[in-house]
Amino acid sequence: MINLIEKNEVFQNTQDGIQLQTNVHANIVQLNLVRQNVRDGIRVFDTASVGNTIEQNVMRENAEHDAHDDSVGPGSGGTANFWINNKCERENRPELCKNAEFLP
Repeated sequence: MINLIEKNEVFQNTQDGIQLQTNVHANIVQLNLVRQNVRDGIRVFDTASVGNTIEQNVMRENAEHDAHDDSVGPGSGGTANFWINNKCERENRPELCKNAEFLP
């Protein structure tokens, strides 16, 4: 089953804002605003979560990373997922974010 996580405003959670965890595949996370969470803005938590598309999200002011992906593969930044046109300031891998100059 494909899940769509779209057009949410996610603020001030005690862990991650949006988390893909435990072997999730082919989900779409798009057009979300994710700010001021205690850990990461959007995080792909495990190496078995592959083939997800994370696109056109704005992530900022999250404590650890705005964008974090622990998977390994041929996708964006050496991950197993596709990070496309996201705006954020801090990432744990290159290519998960675009330039932060356009953040709201």
